[in-house]
Amino acid sequence: MNKISVVTPSFNQGNYIEKTICSVINQNYNNFEYFIIDGGSTDNTIEIIKKYESKLTFWESTSDNGQSDAIKKGFSQSSGEILCWINSDDTYCQGTFRRVATFFNNNPELSFLTGDVNYIDERGNFIERIFSISPNWKMAANYGIHRWPQPACFWRKHDYFSVGEIDSNFEFAMDMDLFIRLAKYGKSKRLPGKPLANFRVHKESKSSKIPEIGLIELDKIIEKYETNNNSLQSFLLKSYWWLYCKFSSLRRFGSICFQIEI
Repeated sequence: MNKISVVTPSFNQGNYIEKTICSVINQNYNNFEYFIIDGGSTDNTIEIIKKYESKLTFWESTSDNGQSDAIKKGFSQSSGEILCWINSDDTYCQGTFRRVATFFNNNPELSFLTGDVNYIDERGNFIERIFSISPNWKMAANYGIHRWPQPACFWRKHDYFSVGEIDSNFEFAMDMDLFIRLAKYGKSKRLPGKPLANFRVHKESKSSKIPEIGLIELDKIIEKYETNNNSLQSFLLKSYWWLYCKFSSLRRFGSICFQIEI
């Protein structure tokens, strides 16, 4: 099975990071390495990391230039064929690594994959399931919308460095910027079936604290990658998005009403 390199950027998430760490090291998948890059936390984060340091490939706690810089630093040390990052307030579902590695192994041409996630609250209670769609870089590039939940995204290391790594100039939308480049570069798919990860919604998350920066950066991404030059193309892209969302709605209906996983 392919080796998976996991990076967790961290800063003052002592309330949640233990759950994150355990979701990685208890995957029942032996071929992985795990890097925690902490930005100099002043809460109990370091105490928790030290508790599990024998299970980690590498960890550090030092001042850095933010989340993107920490992720980039972790990936620069990686040796796995597959890369991913999980933020210090999110978690992986059990069995995710094996499902991902098997999917890449069965699809050797694949560069990038995404899957579904569960939204959970501060205490880990289920809120709702987010149904992903197969990546379409043109839709994301032109409208700033996608359904590729970051905790459920994985990609090949070779392709990551081929497209130029993560752009540390982005504070909020670094994931979308990277995923557009990966989806544009190579073949991308959605991994069918149950959610791969849990995305925690809470008042201290970046999405809650600095949403205005996210909107600014989405505009920058559209300006950087957009291909929509005429009304016909706009109509076709919007129609394509509508069809994708309809399929996502059907999967949601089947999952809730009939326990059908697609």
